[in-house]
Amino acid sequence: MPATRTRRATLRDVAEASSGSQSTVSFVLNEVPSQTISAPTRERVQTAARELGYVPHGIARALMEGSSRITAHSEGRSRLAARQALGLDTSDVKTKVGRVIPRESA
Repeated sequence: MPATRTRRATLRDVAEASSGSQSTVSFVLNEVPSQTISAPTRERVQTAARELGYVPHGIARALMEGSSRITAHSEGRSRLAARQALGLDTSDVKTKVGRVIPRESA
């Protein structure tokens, strides 16, 4: 009976399955134009990724890039209202002319 995968495929898994390095797999999957990867290697990596069901991990990618790609936009609301809409704690702020200002210690 074949083993059942209980975790998501990683870049390392794709590298092992394609007999390549993690760097090569990363270059292929991210389509890095400055790297020259042979067509057979590129095909092996893409096939292994497809067969393993590899999907890039969004949080890991954001950490590596230093960006979360998440933006908050508040149109026509004060920052306090925006924080409330996002479910953030507002007990430590007061508003003044639409700006959120930390409360002074009593």
